[in-house]
Amino acid sequence: MKIARNTGVVLILFGIALLFWSIFNGDGGAAIIIIFPVFYSHGIYGALGALLIFFGTFLMFISPLIDSVSVYENTSVNSNHYEKLETENENTVERKAKYGGIILIGPIPIIFGSDKNQAKYAAIGGIILILSVMLFLMMGYL
Repeated sequence: MKIARNTGVVLILFGIALLFWSIFNGDGGAAIIIIFPVFYSHGIYGALGALLIFFGTFLMFISPLIDSVSVYENTSVNSNHYEKLETENENTVERKAKYGGIILIGPIPIIFGSDKNQAKYAAIGGIILILSVMLFLMMGYL
């Protein structure tokens, strides 16, 4: 049950959407300082977007604590519960975490992943990111 993490992701996505809405309305803008993207705004949409991103990031940061407390509250202290856990652990399937990412150092991309599919998804995400930055540069927003 990852409600806290999923809520954090949704808040971050809505915050990013509000920042872009602020830029397209003319209330804000974006720039790149050295290698860091900077968004600024003079309106309510930019401020609300920044707050949503902040709270979403904070919620994702504390979500393991919230999830561990909810798991701890649902456990009981009787011996039958521990026996049930031992039998369930024998039948469980071990899952391996999958990951992928892209690091852009100037124009040089470094793509990595735990398998080919994850590396492919990271490359597609990087291409979308580069194309969106190029689109903003051509439109004059950056």
